[in-house]
Amino acid sequence: MTDVQFPQRTPPPNPSGAEPKGGSLRERLTRSLTRHVSRLLSHSPAARRTFFDSMTDPLLLAAGQETFIVSTQDKIISRAVYETREFDLDKFFTARRLLGVQTNALTLLDIGANIGTICIPLVARGEVAAAIAIEPEPQNFKLLKANIVLNEVEDQITAMNVALASDPTENLTFELSADNFGDHRVHQSRSDGAFGEEERKVVSVAAKTLDEVMATQPSSETFIWMDTQGYEGHILAGAPKTLRDAPPMVIEFWPYGMKRCESFAPLKTALQQSSYTHFWDLGTPDSPAQRLNDTVLDSLYNRLGEAWPFTDLLLTRQQS
Repeated sequence: MTDVQFPQRTPPPNPSGAEPKGGSLRERLTRSLTRHVSRLLSHSPAARRTFFDSMTDPLLLAAGQETFIVSTQDKIISRAVYETREFDLDKFFTARRLLGVQTNALTLLDIGANIGTICIPLVARGEVAAAIAIEPEPQNFKLLKANIVLNEVEDQITAMNVALASDPTENLTFELSADNFGDHRVHQSRSDGAFGEEERKVVSVAAKTLDEVMATQPSSETFIWMDTQGYEGHILAGAPKTLRDAPPMVIEFWPYGMKRCESFAPLKTALQQSSYTHFWDLGTPDSPAQRLNDTVLDSLYNRLGEAWPFTDLLLTRQQS
């Protein structure tokens, strides 16, 4: 693995409080500059972002409540983690508040786990008891495994280097984004896209179904978190048993991605046949839960439009 670049940290103070003495002018200036840069990086997200964007080395260490090895080539998730110390955790806490449930005894099923920015903090902080992290892209998976060990949660997180699909016998072709490692996705459309998809490199990944993964995991003890860049409908098509049990589940809802994957129709069919009855739009979490049906989903799809806008849906079964 490429050497990790460790950001400079503020040196411990001398007991006397005096500045270190001796050394050349260059050494004294270097100590002073290191001290000021370390303080700036500790307190300024904007400074950390600038530092991240200036780096040419492949990997950096991002240290907050948890520690992550991140790629400087990834300008979205890795940059955000280095800049703000976490990514998208607020959505989980919003979902839990809306459900009104305790999650510290549940297992998080993190589908599209990337480098572990959801499952690792939640396990490390005791917000969930354990996690199953599913990440199909090989390089993301290597960083995921490294970050699990780095944060000493390997006894609580099971990592799986597979994709989820409707058919367990197929391999899937993944197209790889050059600068957004959270936007690696299943390659279905051959047409030109808004993000240069026609020029992306592709890799083949093994696939399982969600029902296979859940075969030994009680649904009543599971919280599902799914972000698969539009492929959610095909994954849910391979999960009739899981959907009958209706564990709490958050899915990304991105019309552009669904159009590229031809997955909106399978999504609606799978949810029609499920035991889920309602959903919250986490983009407007203070709005009431909505009844789950095709008309409402069509309206949401049309409102967002087939461009970049997306949201996340919290699916639940409410007693009538």
